[in-house]
Amino acid sequence: MNRLRQFRVVITKLRSSQRLDEAIALCDDSMHVEELRYAAFCERTDLKYDRGQYEDAFSDLERMIELRPVDPSPFYVRARWHLMLGNEEAAAADATVVINAGEMYFMSAAHFMRALANCLLGKLDLAQEDCAKLPADYKTAIDTQKLGWRMMSRADLQALIQ
Repeated sequence: MNRLRQFRVVITKLRSSQRLDEAIALCDDSMHVEELRYAAFCERTDLKYDRGQYEDAFSDLERMIELRPVDPSPFYVRARWHLMLGNEEAAAADATVVINAGEMYFMSAAHFMRALANCLLGKLDLAQEDCAKLPADYKTAIDTQKLGWRMMSRADLQALIQ
């Protein structure tokens, strides 16, 4: 098993057994190993966010962006977190970065987040543009400061925009 795979297996075990301090310590130690650095920041970011250490989590996301500025993943995560924390402008901006990266894996979710952020900001024309780009059967779990946690479909989003 290679080092990266082994690192992820150990982190998963520590997280599932609620040994979060040990998981964070392993991430801290692994940041000194080149092949593990990005994954260590990624895992530590999630762990800190889950613990409510939002400033630290956002700092780790910034570090991930510095390490791999063309990777849309941290922008995607940050857009979701901004929505949860009520920072709709920032969420829309990060979702735009993800969309512009063109990676299909994130495309629908990024359009959804940007549409929702713009809707909450009252930018209904922009929200409608993104909503129109979603598959008709699109559905996702979303958590926002203004709406709370819920399952939302494209139809739900369209109704909110109206």
